[in-house]
Amino acid sequence: MSRPKQLKKSEFGQKTADFLNIAYKDYLAARVLLNAHLPVQGAVLGSTAVEKYFKAILAFRGNENSGHLKKAHFNAVKNFDSKLWGALNDEFVTLLQRAYALRYQDALDRNFNVVIASREFLAELDHTSITIQESFHLQQGGKNAVLMYHQDRMQNDPRLLLNNHVLGGIEKQAFIAAEPQFVYEVRNCPLRGFIEVSYFAKPQPSDGKFMRPGFAPKDHGGMQYQMALLPLSPNAA
Repeated sequence: MSRPKQLKKSEFGQKTADFLNIAYKDYLAARVLLNAHLPVQGAVLGSTAVEKYFKAILAFRGNENSGHLKKAHFNAVKNFDSKLWGALNDEFVTLLQRAYALRYQDALDRNFNVVIASREFLAELDHTSITIQESFHLQQGGKNAVLMYHQDRMQNDPRLLLNNHVLGGIEKQAFIAAEPQFVYEVRNCPLRGFIEVSYFAKPQPSDGKFMRPGFAPKDHGGMQYQMALLPLSPNAA
């Protein structure tokens, strides 16, 4: 693994602020898409948002490392603040890595599969992004720097606040289980090719396991598949 590039000390603060702002823009866009039942697009932007939040941590430590979510970025977070890393869900970060491949569906690996449960995903994205965002306290001219995130909070921007359990002060599991959630599952099946399905799932708390199998085959002939969550009945409201 290549060593992270070293930044000049004078670049630390600006690079960190730049990454925090662009990470926040991706995070905000991901929220809008997830709330609009566009889980693939929301997950891809959620993935790039967390990638850039991790790069903000690298920049804060005087380093930078290109590329998408990878071991160097994870190690930077762990080394920066092990308590912060402990507050994040490993499986969610792994899901973010995998979801990034959905940008090019014609190039997915054989048996690639993923499950994006929008309400659960949104709740964890809010937790992850805001936990990292608020771990920074940057100074500018002797005063606390006001970034885009802080401005939108002060202005009660609905793109940030809609269905945000963190800023709304709602317990995560209570938020996830409050109503049915839109679920997207995909599998690149060797027998039947690219298969995707979407549905509303019955309300229930999350088990915190984000790497559950998506549209898993139940037989060897590719005739029966198991969905990850329990769908609502067709006549359910």
